[in-house]
Amino acid sequence: MSSQDLYALIKSMDPSLHEGTYVFAIIKGDIPGHLKPISMVREDEGTSIILHKAQAEEHEIPYVYPAAWITLRVHSSLETIGLTATISHHLAANGISCNIVAGYYHDHLFVPSDSGSMAIKILRKISLDPRQFIEDYLSVNTNGVNGFPAVPISISED
Repeated sequence: MSSQDLYALIKSMDPSLHEGTYVFAIIKGDIPGHLKPISMVREDEGTSIILHKAQAEEHEIPYVYPAAWITLRVHSSLETIGLTATISHHLAANGISCNIVAGYYHDHLFVPSDSGSMAIKILRKISLDPRQFIEDYLSVNTNGVNGFPAVPISISED
C-alpha cells in the first residue's frame, strides 16, 4: 500500500542506483519496435524517450543529458505532496540537476551521469533525519515559502 506520510516516505525512500548511463531523446512518429525506452511522454514535437545510452548510440539516435538513474524503492502515492520537491530542492542546493519521472509505484530520478554516486549519498543522508530536511525545505520567512537556498549537505568523500 502506498503512503502519503512525507516523513515516513523520506525515512524509507531506499534510493537505488541503476547501472549504466541513460539519455533523453525525441522520436518523430511511432517508436520503432527495436527500441526499449525506460520511459516515454508524447509531446507536440514528438515522443520524448529515456533509454540506455548504448541503445541510442547503437541506433544512431541523437540524445541529450547523459544521466544516472535512481529509483526510490519506497511505494509512494501519486498524490503525495512534498516528496520529490524536498528531494530535488536538496539535490539542487548541492549543484545536482534532477529530472523526476513518477511511476505507478516508485519515483525515478535522472541526475547527471557523473553525479549519481553523490546523489545517492545525499538521499541516504536525508533519509537518516528527514525532519531536519523537510523543515529546511518548508522554512518560512516574511516573504513566504523560502525554496532556495537550502543549506548544502556535507558529504565526506569515501
